[in-house]
Amino acid sequence: MSTSRITFIGHASVVVQLEGLTLMLNPHFGQKALFRKRQRPLTLMPKDFPEPDAILINQVGYSHLDLHSFKYFSSTMPVIVPLGLTQFIGPFIRNPVIELGDYATLALKNHVVIHQVPVSFRGRRLLGFRNQASCGYVIEGGGQKILMTGDTAPESPLDQVTERHKIDVAMLPISPIQPRFLKQSRFLNPDTALQLSERLQARTFIPTHWGSFRRGWEKVNKPKYELQTRLSQTAYQGEVVILEPGEAWDMGVQ
Repeated sequence: MSTSRITFIGHASVVVQLEGLTLMLNPHFGQKALFRKRQRPLTLMPKDFPEPDAILINQVGYSHLDLHSFKYFSSTMPVIVPLGLTQFIGPFIRNPVIELGDYATLALKNHVVIHQVPVSFRGRRLLGFRNQASCGYVIEGGGQKILMTGDTAPESPLDQVTERHKIDVAMLPISPIQPRFLKQSRFLNPDTALQLSERLQARTFIPTHWGSFRRGWEKVNKPKYELQTRLSQTAYQGEVVILEPGEAWDMGVQ
């Protein structure tokens, strides 16, 4: 089994490197996600990585799909999106767009395979482009399976992932938190993300969607602190790796 590297750029932006490939998930290198300002400076830019082999987008929301960030990438680079997003993204970029429906797969080079997995969330954008499909991706390569979900509700089709995949690493969002009466049924928070990671039987849980853009009433680091508190109070069975924005983690041979 080879070594993979996961780099947390911030919020939903992650770089996965495995089997000689570089995959850029939800690249966002701007200072705003619509009206929300970035709360800490970016420490990494596209030039700090090899040219990606593919870009993966989980959903159409502004924190996941930043059209201005495509200026950093070659127009020949394939962009993988949920079913139905070509109609929106196609007019704005020149890249080949590949849609994946529920449980569809896409083989890349070096025996790396992208598996689409459905989630319970609908991406939204202004100008009438709302309630569009979202998805997660299982990235398989070198005997490892890495899950990146984007936003999802606590009760979602992700519970069925274990019927198809043995997840080594689960990257799950932990915000927004407040106000709870509005957010807890639509989004994962530190508590429900830990519960989902356990149900997925993931060996390692990496929290995302914190530290960059303020989404709920809480400050951007509050989700991390709540997660740390929860971990000190519970006997979580797996490994939790909390990456600060800009940090990387090597997933070595097991």
